[in-house]
Amino acid sequence: MYLHESAAVVQPLKAMIITSKSTEAPEKRSFFRNFGDRLSQFKQQPAANSKKKRKRNSSTLEKISLTSLAITCIAVAVDMTASPMIIRRGTAYVATDLATAQASIGFDSRFGSRQAFTTDAVTYGSTAHTSSQIFATGHADGTVSVWDSMSGELLQSHQAHSDAVENVAFSPSGRLMASGSWDNDIHIWNLMTKQAFHTLAGHTDDVKALVISADGRLLVSGSFDKTVRVWDIWTGEPLHTFEHPHGITAVAISPDGKTLLSGDRRGMIHVWDLELGMKQITLHVHKRTVWDLAFSPDGKMFVSGSQDKSVISWDLQKFEPICLFIGHDRAVYSVAFSPDGRTVASGSYDQTVKLWDVKSHQLVQTLEGHDMAIWDVEFDDQGQVLMSSSADGAVRFWAVEWLMQRAGGWEETLQATSVRAN
Repeated sequence: MYLHESAAVVQPLKAMIITSKSTEAPEKRSFFRNFGDRLSQFKQQPAANSKKKRKRNSSTLEKISLTSLAITCIAVAVDMTASPMIIRRGTAYVATDLATAQASIGFDSRFGSRQAFTTDAVTYGSTAHTSSQIFATGHADGTVSVWDSMSGELLQSHQAHSDAVENVAFSPSGRLMASGSWDNDIHIWNLMTKQAFHTLAGHTDDVKALVISADGRLLVSGSFDKTVRVWDIWTGEPLHTFEHPHGITAVAISPDGKTLLSGDRRGMIHVWDLELGMKQITLHVHKRTVWDLAFSPDGKMFVSGSQDKSVISWDLQKFEPICLFIGHDRAVYSVAFSPDGRTVASGSYDQTVKLWDVKSHQLVQTLEGHDMAIWDVEFDDQGQVLMSSSADGAVRFWAVEWLMQRAGGWEETLQATSVRAN
């Protein structure tokens, strides 16, 4: 395994299979519970600070609301490169009406590109019953809404949960949508009929992670109750329950559906054989909570992001770490592979998104623009657009292809531009 830092220091490092003690990681729930104090501090900032912020983002909306900050995840179902959310010139555009929680579409004449405006967006995708792009939003009050990204029209709204929605995911076909919550339940929605398809009950604590298999048959959920549960998404029947020593914070399924990964609060990664229903190995390199896991498109590698500020790439066949990427200043909450498997994106509490070259182990870009912790990052299925969602109430879209090919751009940190809604 190699350790990579900005100074290109490389040294061998071995994985530990034996569990060791670890300091308990702070959770997102505690972050959200402090929103009231954070909001008051934000509104009471001196005029000098406000002017400084407006100078940086001259057209940023100044209104802010409590629920608009609860952004947790993004899941992409279809190619977004033909949608109005295409980003040009390597700049991320966002305009968020945080006070009204309304979505709209605007046009920025400075760059000649259109952009989507949203507030509490956590998930993007498409369904089979419409040719237009749609996205779903999960909210701190337990609601899940589905929007038309072209017109900003609210298509569906469901009072899904009695507590904050932590995860939303689309099936590959786009017909079903799953939502997981702090109320311990998982709801499966039929987007064709606009009705709840199943309610999956069984977890006894927060549902922290959801993933749907590539063939659309299985849904896997991870919870603070120390279990990972595998469900038949169509019948709602539980297929497996995998017990863990600690609360679960991340899950991932390999592209072929044969391998399951689960990450926990103590920094361990558990590898399961889904066909046999048995654990293969437990990997322990991270010193603190594993917040996210992602497979490479070919299923031969995976990456993990942790509270210990690091990103690690792993060889799934050898069960060995390949490279330790160090660059974030705070916890890494989300990781994602590009569709071609050449790039890994990581989103952090330090308010930045970093792009890493998988082959050379080099830091390619650092993307700045969010004002608070980044909860999730996700590529579109062509790898041309990267989406990031944050506790600042914004979802940003980055032109990854332009960033990667831009001459002399590998060393530069780009500043995202916010665009005011009319």
